[in-house]
Amino acid sequence: MQRQFSDDFKKGLSLFSQCDFESAYELFQLSGMRGDGDAMYAAGICCENGLGVPLDQKLYLQWMLKGASMRHEGAMREVLLEGLDGVKDEKKAIELTTQGALKGNPFIQGSLGMLYLLDAEALKDYEQAFYWLERSCAQGLGGFWLVALSRVRYMEPGVILEFLKMTSNTYLPIPTLKAQATLEFNYAMTRLAMEQNG
Repeated sequence: MQRQFSDDFKKGLSLFSQCDFESAYELFQLSGMRGDGDAMYAAGICCENGLGVPLDQKLYLQWMLKGASMRHEGAMREVLLEGLDGVKDEKKAIELTTQGALKGNPFIQGSLGMLYLLDAEALKDYEQAFYWLERSCAQGLGGFWLVALSRVRYMEPGVILEFLKMTSNTYLPIPTLKAQATLEFNYAMTRLAMEQNG
C-alpha cells in the first residue's frame, strides 16, 4: 500500500531532488511542525547530514523522536537502530524500515539501502543495498544520492563503481550530480590502478 504524502512534503521532495536543500528543509520543517511524520523524518535526515541546514545532531535527535512518537517507520528505525531513546533493537529497526520502504517513502527506501550497505553487520548485501538506493533515487531523490555517495566513497573501488552504475539514472540528468559522479568515478579508477600497481 503506497503512502499518501502531504502537499508540502511532496514540494519538499521536489526541491530536495533538485538539490535545493535549504528550501526543501524549510518545507519539511513547516510540515513537520504541523504533525507530518514523513516531513519530520526528512527534516531529521537533513539535520543529520547538513543538507539545507548546518549539521545538528541535537535537532536530528529531536526530529527523529517526534517522528517516532507519530509511529513513522523511518524515524522509529533511527531511534531503535541508534538507541536514541536508550533502547537498541536492530531486528525491529530492520522490520520497520522494510515496512516503510515498501510503502514508497523514498527517504526510507534510501535508508534501507544504506542499512544493507553499511549499518547492520548481518545485512551487508550490496545487491539489496543498490536495489533500495535505486528505488529511492528513481523517485527523483537526487539529494539522497549525495548522502549515499558520501558514505560509499570510503568503500572499495568496485563498490563505488557498482553504485555509480546502478544509480546512473539519478545523477545523469542533474549537472551538479553528474559532475560529482565523474569525480568519484575517476577517484575509484585511480584507486584501482594504484592497488593493481602495488
